[in-house]
Amino acid sequence: MRPSLISQLGALALLTLASAAVRAEDIDIYQGTSSGAAPNMLIILDNAAAASASSSFTCPSLTVNDPSKNLGFEQCGLYSAVSAIGTNKALNGNINLGLMYFPGGPTDGGTFVMPAASPVPSSLLLMDGSASDNTKGVGKMLNRIGALSLSKDKGNNNQIAQAMQEAWAFYQGKTGLSGTTCSVSRRCRIVVFTMYFRRAILSI
Repeated sequence: MRPSLISQLGALALLTLASAAVRAEDIDIYQGTSSGAAPNMLIILDNAAAASASSSFTCPSLTVNDPSKNLGFEQCGLYSAVSAIGTNKALNGNINLGLMYFPGGPTDGGTFVMPAASPVPSSLLLMDGSASDNTKGVGKMLNRIGALSLSKDKGNNNQIAQAMQEAWAFYQGKTGLSGTTCSVSRRCRIVVFTMYFRRAILSI
C-alpha cells in the first residue's frame, strides 16, 4: 500500500469517527451521555522510539519537519485530517479535539499537547474556524501539529495502556499516571472518542 494512500485512509478514519460522533444521540461512553453538545475526540499520537524509524512518503499538504521518518508521516496524516475538518461544513464547529502523546523520560501516563499540559489540561479545543485563522480551534491545532518534530516531541517507550488511563482520568476528573489531577469539568457527560494514531505498514 502506498504511503500517500495510507495517509488518506488515516484522515478518512478520523473524519468517519468525527462524523459518527456528530450524529450520535444516546451513546454511553465513560459513563457519559450525549446532550446535543459537540462530542469530544482525544487523539493519542505514537511518538515512541519507532517514530524515528525510516519512512518513505510524500506529503502534499505540509512540509513536515522529519520528512524521512515515521513521525513525519504521522504529522502529515494528522495535518491533512484536521485541515479537512476546517473545510467540512458538517464538522466545523461541531467537534472538540485534543492531542496527547507519550511522555519523555521515566514519566508514566500521557502528556497533553493540545490543550497544553501545564498547569493542568483544560477543555478540548472546539474545531471551528479555518486553517488561516490562528484565533480559532482549527488554526491553533494545525499550528501545533505543524510544529511536531523528533527533536522536541519524541517519547521513549510505547505507553499506550498508560496513555489510555491518562485519557480516562482527564474525562473523569481523576489523577492520571503522570500525576496530573484533572478537574471534573471536562464535559464528560457527552460522547467521547479516544483514537490511537500511529503508522502501520501492511505487507501484501
